Amino acid sequence: LTDPNVNLRLGVHYIKELEQKYRGNRYLALAAYNWGPANVDKGARIPTSVSGYATKIMERTVKWRKHFSRAEASATAFNTAPAGRSQS
Repeated sequence: LTDPNVNLRLGVHYIKELEQKYRGNRYLALAAYNWGPANVDKGARIPTSVSGYATKIMERTVKWRKHFSRAEASATAFNTAPAGRSQS
């Protein structure tokens, strides 16, 4: 777990499993990731700190998707521009 690549792959795999378990409900998957699936499965009220974590991650995901979409569009425009012409 000290290797960042291994740690990241395991984390992504785990969150995907949680999303499947909670039938695509990303909020519950993130809450289970943070608080533990057993706690979420009990049906107890999710604590404010856990709710805040899940909400923050979901908001950041939206921001990063927008950022990467714009970056990809810029890269595509740059790569398809004729040689010797500058982009405006």
